[in-house]
Amino acid sequence: MTDSRPDADSTPSKPRGLWSLMGTPSTPTDSPPETVSPESTIDRRPEAESPTSVPKPTESTPATVPPRQRGLWGMMGQGAANEAAESQQDQPPDAIAPTPDVIDHAAHQPKGPRGLFALMQQTDEGLIEDLDSELPDEDVDQPKSPARSNLSPSLAARRDDTDDDIDDVEMEMIDDEEENSSRRYASTGVSSLTMEAIEPNDLEPTRFRVAAAKARQQAWVGLGCGIAAVLASALSLLPNFLASLPATAIGFFAIISAYLALTGAGRREITSATRVVCLAGMLLGTSGIFLGPLLFSGIGRSLRDASGQQSTRLHLQQIATGLDRHYAQHDGYPIGGTFGRNDAGTIVGLHGWMTFLLPFVGESELYQKIDQSVSYEDPVNRNVMGRNVTIYFAAGGDRSRIGEGFAVSHFAGLGGEIDDASGLSHLGIFERDVSVKREEVTDGLSNTLIVGELAGTYPPWGDPENWRKIGRGLNKDVNGFGSYNNNGASFLLGDGSVKHFSNKTDPKVLERMSTRDGGE
Repeated sequence: MTDSRPDADSTPSKPRGLWSLMGTPSTPTDSPPETVSPESTIDRRPEAESPTSVPKPTESTPATVPPRQRGLWGMMGQGAANEAAESQQDQPPDAIAPTPDVIDHAAHQPKGPRGLFALMQQTDEGLIEDLDSELPDEDVDQPKSPARSNLSPSLAARRDDTDDDIDDVEMEMIDDEEENSSRRYASTGVSSLTMEAIEPNDLEPTRFRVAAAKARQQAWVGLGCGIAAVLASALSLLPNFLASLPATAIGFFAIISAYLALTGAGRREITSATRVVCLAGMLLGTSGIFLGPLLFSGIGRSLRDASGQQSTRLHLQQIATGLDRHYAQHDGYPIGGTFGRNDAGTIVGLHGWMTFLLPFVGESELYQKIDQSVSYEDPVNRNVMGRNVTIYFAAGGDRSRIGEGFAVSHFAGLGGEIDDASGLSHLGIFERDVSVKREEVTDGLSNTLIVGELAGTYPPWGDPENWRKIGRGLNKDVNGFGSYNNNGASFLLGDGSVKHFSNKTDPKVLERMSTRDGGE
């Protein structure tokens, strides 16, 4: 029989596999079945492929082809009946019906794949009956399978093209998998030299270990910075307000490092120990930020105040010692201030009680350089009056010179008079041109204030009027008493003791304590 089909090479290629099945045009279910004439069912296969042992059908009635269903699930639901109808459609009308022996032989043949895989392994024309999982090498002389030997050269070429397409797809999938693996190895920090030695199953544990190590490192950095922030917060003990900046900066860095370690990695990479380290670093960093201004700054201020009070107390005690020595030598306290007349006959101040106390506090050399016949403001004494005397300074006070270069004193004596309902009373032990004796202190030396600390407006230590009253209270009057930090004031009493009074002390109480003969 002559092959009446056109050459396969000249036939346009059609979609193959599952897409060819899903794209097969289908006849609507409500249309009548297609009638196939016996002439149209002539065997189009080569003579070598036409079965000779199969009898021709005895019926001369036209065969009908059932309508095909559209879609994947329709194709999968055709079943064996549709396959049988299609195979019967391909047979010539004069084919011989199969004998019982042939039917029994076919029943014992192994069943092929069914369902989706069976549909994917065939095309519209039934080109491929079974795809081999492995193809024999071309250079080995092996007998061809019956399925391949029964195909025409054009169909065999198309089957080879299908095999090549499958191999190309598999190679592309392998290349994509290797490329993705390389990217994952590069993201985890594994070098290209060791990438080939790592199996694909080892990639996830390796990424886990790298991420866990990175999180653990950041956590320990945060903990170390937190400890450093707490230690640096102790710098707030210093009076400079910039001392708290290092602790603040280190504390913020500790918080950020611990937070990145806690949230930067996944939940699997964070172990319980790493989480504890992160929380400890954040806690210590926060503590370092706030410990400085809230705790150490106050402690430093208290320590400075205590140290300042101790220094002020020491200087007042040295003044008390000088007063005792002066009293022992001159049988009285130093004169509060000397006054005289200048060439014009005007009364002017000459020298104060601190000048007369110099030889008794270790400043004899300085005392001998003073010309007591002229005022302390005279140019003759100006150079000497510009010398600082350490025991005349209180802690924290400004030691800058004032006026025409006069050295200052942070202390002042109590002196003067007050006239109230109880009568005239004298304050302290300092007066103009008068040396007070202890017998005049009728209120008792231990109850009489004689020298006090100043808050500001410091006078020259040579001023002959360097005494004053209590005024409106401590740190409330520029001409009164107080301290540089506005935290009360220290006073020297007649018996040589030193007491510190707070700002809350009643000014009336202080005023009564400042009188030497008020009868209190």
